[in-house]
Amino acid sequence: VKDNKVVSVGDKINIVLGKGEIFCQVDKIKD
Repeated sequence: VKDNKVVSVGDKINIVLGKGEIFCQVDKIKD
């Protein structure tokens, strides 16, 4: 993900499949 502040649904799915720990960080940022 280039910019964690702007994460599309597709990017989130991609992250959760590849790197669960980063997905958690991105999800926290989005909230």
